[in-house]
Amino acid sequence: MGDAACHLGSTCLSCGRFVGDEITKQGRCSHCGAAPDGVIDAVVSAAEVNFILYCEHWSATVEFYRDRLGFEQTYVDDWFVEFRLAPSARVSIADAARATVGSVGGAGVTLSIKVPDLETLRLRLDERGLQPGVVSRRFGAQTFDIRDPEGNRIEFWAPPSSRT
Repeated sequence: MGDAACHLGSTCLSCGRFVGDEITKQGRCSHCGAAPDGVIDAVVSAAEVNFILYCEHWSATVEFYRDRLGFEQTYVDDWFVEFRLAPSARVSIADAARATVGSVGGAGVTLSIKVPDLETLRLRLDERGLQPGVVSRRFGAQTFDIRDPEGNRIEFWAPPSSRT
């Protein structure tokens, strides 16, 4: 694959991250900076994205996203709660006991969230007792992880600062 990337279906094949429409505006992957070999139109053009996490620890997971992380609820009923992560990105917490899809117990699930100030966020999450991991470098970005009560990994990341 080399240093160049082919952006098939809006996914950078160099770093594996979703790049969306910004690749055509910038001409490079917004995550790793790889120059594309070409841009191939995606079959599906997503206007919004909602990740649904099916949870055995439903109440604790809803409380975590609402109260510990402070995400805005956009839909609530007695077994399904949707939270806004960004203007066009949502995460929903579904009670696995009432759904047709079971929990995977966090296995193989990562929510990757770009933030404007990684260090400040890390300090705030530490103050809330969420035990953020150490800041490390992954895919050309500064990153750290936390886990929700279901075991899902939440990766917070930002481009490397000029101080690093």
